[in-house]
Amino acid sequence: SSSGLALPGVDNTSKQSEQILMTGWRRDIDDIIVLLDELVSPGSELHMLNELDVEERNDRLVDGGLDPDTGLHNLTIIHHIGNPAVRRKLDEVKVSKFDSVLILSDEAFEEDMMHSDSHSLAILLLIRDLQLHDAEFHKKQAKSKKSVLTRMSNFGAMAHGAGLKFRKASASIAATTTPEAKSLPPVSSPGNAVLMSMKNNVPGKKRNSLLAAAKGFKAKSDSKKKTKVQQSSCIVTCEILDPTTHTMIMQNPAIAHMSDYVLSNNTVSKVLAMVAESREVKAVLKELLGSSGCDIAVWAAKRYTHRGDNVSFWELAGQVRKRGEICIGYLLDDELVLNPKGEERHAKRNWNLEKDRVIIVTKGKNNV
Repeated sequence: SSSGLALPGVDNTSKQSEQILMTGWRRDIDDIIVLLDELVSPGSELHMLNELDVEERNDRLVDGGLDPDTGLHNLTIIHHIGNPAVRRKLDEVKVSKFDSVLILSDEAFEEDMMHSDSHSLAILLLIRDLQLHDAEFHKKQAKSKKSVLTRMSNFGAMAHGAGLKFRKASASIAATTTPEAKSLPPVSSPGNAVLMSMKNNVPGKKRNSLLAAAKGFKAKSDSKKKTKVQQSSCIVTCEILDPTTHTMIMQNPAIAHMSDYVLSNNTVSKVLAMVAESREVKAVLKELLGSSGCDIAVWAAKRYTHRGDNVSFWELAGQVRKRGEICIGYLLDDELVLNPKGEERHAKRNWNLEKDRVIIVTKGKNNV
């Protein structure tokens, strides 16, 4: 029982406004903007970078049911015109000042999924490279030590560890390889497969710039650095259309940890299949994925327990219940555990208040 445990206080500081960069243009972009407006705090800015002129953008938004002048309450739209896959254009908008970046698959390339994905990855690589070389970005990194650990940081650390294990295993295999086997042609790595796929499917100058950027990041990833993977205060979400591209990205640690990837076509088809099988699922998905209703969130353990408290998951769930929330799992040392069973839920442990995470279902958007 957790009845005897005191519940830590909560910082009720209001949520700060955000600066968001959105690249590309989709036919349903008006729906995305409306949802963002409901999620962010007042005073937030949405910077849009694509090749459409401002008048055409406004006309399309109005045709979709959104008046940019009167339809938004928390967001202010700021327009930038240019190709987001051009380094100079990204440099002009100062990418390191943004709290998050949304890379959308541009409708201009929707007929060729591989071309669209390559264009999106080129933007991602350029944004990360500009951030790494920007002094303001490094200052922001130093100030974000107390911020909530993002999923990208967790996946980045896991990808880095997987890369180290792969190199150790390769060295061990090489040491025991017979002379006959050594004479065989080398096998391409997953990272090289990504680069070759880009090389074969992206035409012209864009292919050359993309390959150069990807090779640069691959070289940095393969170098023997003793420094830890840096946490990024800017969350980047990149839309991917082709499942093959997504598979290759996940096999390459140099690219996989740079962003969260959304396989949009796959997600839409799965949602439609679930709703077609059972129409009651729609209410659940709307509750979890909409701007209002319950949310799945990740909180630091310090929200529910004090330093030195030796508590089990079951007792921690009781602490979570006091806030009107439901505990469904936890994250320890990059290991995700959902709905632990048996002795695991009753095992006592001294939680790391800053690093250990608790996964909960909240009451709704405004829950603190």
